[in-house]
Amino acid sequence: MAAAAAALFRGAWTSKQIKAGHRLEDLQSGQVNIVHVIRRQPAVQDVPAAQLLTNQQGRQAVIDLRRDPEAAVAYLLESVQHTQLQQQLQADLLQAAQCISSLRQVDHVRAKLECITKQSCPQWHADTVGVRMLCTYAGPGTWYVENKHVTRHLSPWTGSASIAAVDERCAAQAGPGDLLFLKGNLSRGMAGAGAVHKSPGVAGECDARLLLTVDDACCSG
Repeated sequence: MAAAAAALFRGAWTSKQIKAGHRLEDLQSGQVNIVHVIRRQPAVQDVPAAQLLTNQQGRQAVIDLRRDPEAAVAYLLESVQHTQLQQQLQADLLQAAQCISSLRQVDHVRAKLECITKQSCPQWHADTVGVRMLCTYAGPGTWYVENKHVTRHLSPWTGSASIAAVDERCAAQAGPGDLLFLKGNLSRGMAGAGAVHKSPGVAGECDARLLLTVDDACCSG
């Protein structure tokens, strides 16, 4: 039984066919668990993140795409101090929300905008969500690694997977303004093979990050 489970694990959970893409259309592929959309750097990249928000704790909202999503977006962006950034955030929020809604067949998404002054997730991990989008507008971006550079361990007792090793030499980092879509362990076909990533090191307010997160956590269960 253990041997059969291990064989299934190697085939379905650590498949070398699971890879990263760079186009939004790649999200539709069952062989892609990371989509890194590289974009022109934002106009505010040299502005300290702490100066871009009046509310340093940021805001979180659930966006209902069936009715007046703009109201929730407006609430989320009220504390943004830069007009051009506010416009870019609004466009990115709605685009990410529509992508996740279409991929996961959900009407609601969760969005969070925050100023981060510490390394919030220092360990390599995969999220327990369907899909999560991360975009850093100021400060260092999220690190990620393709599935072929990750070794996972399957528990013979629980059948759950854990990350055993990551070849950090092959890690990549999202740049300022890049859209990073990460399929989690709850995404269809990704059981145990969710995108592996971690947050970058942050040296206090001088190196703080302005981070937008959009995901289906409010619908994942």
